[in-house]
Order: sequence, then C-alpha cells, then structure tokens
Amino acid sequence: MPKTPSSGFYHQPFLWRIAGARMIIRCYCGWCRRAQHYLAMDLVPIFGSDAVVGQLWGCCPRCGKADRWTEQERLPTGDDVGNLVIRRPAGLKAVQLWADDFYGPAPYGPPWPPPPTMGSVPPRQYEGLTLANPSPWDQDA
Repeated sequence: MPKTPSSGFYHQPFLWRIAGARMIIRCYCGWCRRAQHYLAMDLVPIFGSDAVVGQLWGCCPRCGKADRWTEQERLPTGDDVGNLVIRRPAGLKAVQLWADDFYGPAPYGPPWPPPPTMGSVPPRQYEGLTLANPSPWDQDA
C-alpha cells in the first residue's frame, strides 16, 4: 500500500468537518515567518462550509506570496490554554469605494425623474375659483 495520504473526497479537510471537531487552523508564511491561528468555527461563516483547508486564502495577506504559504489544521492541546493567540472576528467595517473618472454625461441619465412641464400639470380649483379645465381628481363628491 502507498504511504501517501489519500486525496479522495471523503478524506479532504473540509471546513465543516474541522469546525465540528473544534480544531484550530494554523496559517504560516515562510517568507514573512509569520504564523496566525484561527478557530475553524469562526471561518465557516466567512469561507463557507465546503471550503477546503489549504485553499482558504491561497497566499500570504502581508507579502502576497503563495509558494511558501501553508494552512494546516490541528487539535488544541492543554499547552495552548493561555499561551496561544487566536485571531477572532471583531466585526465588519463598511468602506466606501471611490474611483476617479473623467467628467462627462451620465450614460444612463439622471437618477431622478425630470421636472414636470407646464402642459403636464393638471389645472386645479382654488377657493371657489374654477379654472378652464378642472381636474377630475379635484372634484368634490
């Protein structure tokens, strides 16, 4: 039998399996020599339950290199309590994105309706004055 680990569907480290076992995901960059630890339960809402550990980020968020980036799952030990720093989500931050464009007419028109013209405004009755063409909506029943 071969000594290589199986790459079959059942043996892949899916995030929902890792989170169910309450495991820790260790991400390490060999270029930056930086390691971050995450709880798998915290990553399920972000990446989805069908994500595979080892393909979550794909590259280092600091240096952007992928050739020495590793993501591994492991069980927490008793030595981790009080000593291991876990990176947890602290909330969402909405950021407005801006782009620089040259000034020109909008391709779709203004976002508001055009003002009415004098011909489209229905005539009304004011305090007993009757105008030439009264509107049927202004008639008292």
